[in-house]
Amino acid sequence: PLTNVSAIFQTGSESLRLPAKVAGDNIEVALPTGKSGFARVIAATESGTPSNVVRCAVGDANREFSWHDAVLYYAFTDRFADGNLENDKPVDNPNVAWPANFHGGDLAGIRKKIEEGYFEKLGVNTIWVAPLNKNPSGAYQEFPKPHRWYTGYHGYWPVSSTELDPHIGSAADLQGLVETAHAHNLKVIADLVLHHVHSEHPWWKEHRDWFGTLDLPDGRKNLRLWDEQQFTTWFEPYLPSFDFSKEAPARALIDNSIWWLNHFKLDGFRLDAVKHILPTFWWKFRAALREQVDQKRKVPLYLVGETFKDRAGIMSFVGPNMLDGQFDFPLYEEIKDTFGLTKGEMKALDDALASSEKIYGKETLMSPLVGNHDKGRFMAYADGDLPVGEDVKEEEVGWNNPPKVDKPSSYSKLELAQALLMSIDGVPMIYYGDEIGMTGAGDPDNRRDMRFGDKVSADEQRVLSNFQKLGAIRRDHPALRYGSRRSLRADHDVYVFVRAHLDDRVLVGFNRGSSEAKVDLNVSPEFPDGDYIDMFSGNKTEVQNGKLTLSIPAQTATFISRPK
Repeated sequence: PLTNVSAIFQTGSESLRLPAKVAGDNIEVALPTGKSGFARVIAATESGTPSNVVRCAVGDANREFSWHDAVLYYAFTDRFADGNLENDKPVDNPNVAWPANFHGGDLAGIRKKIEEGYFEKLGVNTIWVAPLNKNPSGAYQEFPKPHRWYTGYHGYWPVSSTELDPHIGSAADLQGLVETAHAHNLKVIADLVLHHVHSEHPWWKEHRDWFGTLDLPDGRKNLRLWDEQQFTTWFEPYLPSFDFSKEAPARALIDNSIWWLNHFKLDGFRLDAVKHILPTFWWKFRAALREQVDQKRKVPLYLVGETFKDRAGIMSFVGPNMLDGQFDFPLYEEIKDTFGLTKGEMKALDDALASSEKIYGKETLMSPLVGNHDKGRFMAYADGDLPVGEDVKEEEVGWNNPPKVDKPSSYSKLELAQALLMSIDGVPMIYYGDEIGMTGAGDPDNRRDMRFGDKVSADEQRVLSNFQKLGAIRRDHPALRYGSRRSLRADHDVYVFVRAHLDDRVLVGFNRGSSEAKVDLNVSPEFPDGDYIDMFSGNKTEVQNGKLTLSIPAQTATFISRPK
């Protein structure tokens, strides 16, 4: 029996301990009056065994936006949608191949898709746009062999701190995008590059003392030494890295970030190269944004980072005084292996998900994903187009043998991965094109132009329709966003868990096998006896004496809940 209980009331800016006690089979919590937020309750037995965390909305929080309810979509600006043909100006350089040049996507294109309801149909309520800063007008050669030439189509080479890149639009275009998004109940976060600038940036020309040095004492170049020189390494010779131990550049970067947020009413940032920036900077950064931005707003900012490390390394940059969360790359790898490559047992996926839940915690806004602009596309793995191994260069596969989808069955693998993504904690991130099953190898092949309408195949349309259903299910069921989770079965091909939040219950099942799976499940106490329905197929089922017999078709996910 439960003997101890702890309850905390949380808003965007404060935490308050609440009186709570165990009363028989119930837990009683004294909620604050006149305040809106969330009550977080956890109980434990006399021996210290903890319960699942319960998180309940209090007051107007039931009606207000919370980042725990966010679904994030990365609309990679240059490749997503072209809304203004007049700014389509690729760099005229014979050394630059088409995949590495500007393609014409812009802020006007994203705004048009908002107005068409594209994101709303997906269940998306937050759009992430590529870096906004002006990038160089020419092309530059990458340091590693084979020394290909690239432009700044991606936005990660800033040459100005306040100018937008003319390829994506003007300041008025950005203001219009944000205003349109907010009118459609969408948030907008921008990619933010803090680690470096391009050598054409005035700061590099005027403040060399703000930056580290490219030459190491042993004569080597401090280039792409990701782990050896974690906080000082440069990405390219023309991308000088800031010295974050110095106050002047740190202050300039923080002030500039605040300017972007306040001037354009952005709702947060996706933060690039987090692990290459000193933690002391992140403390200052978060404190300044909380003081100069958050306090003026009803909804706090969302700060999500990119760090390719293990879970402990990822969490070392997350917390109340740092980032809200980061992308869950360790879980991504397991999702890719389990569903994309059909490797291992479902138990490995359950273990990976349990590790993420344990290490990150219920309040951390981690972002699970199945696709990313630095990784090969999920469909390329599922279709067998990307060899696996430490020495594999996915970029070269893209240049020499760009994947195409040859096996229609691979789309079902993606649908399973997407079903998991939309049924677990955090802020799920959809990489543009994954909602239709676009394929691609490494950068830049994984950044192909987005397709809409009659350019989408029948198989891709099926994936899109399936994802739209997932978005609606997640939106309608708070249990999938912040409920408790209990695994019921995890064997070779079948994985089932149940999620519960107050009176909302959803059972989620996966069958990656080639034949139908019939499973007998003990769903008590989450599912009382009675009638239930599969929200995908519409098939009815019944719980009797706490038991449920479930049939899951091959390569299919199922979502079971009370009929409405």
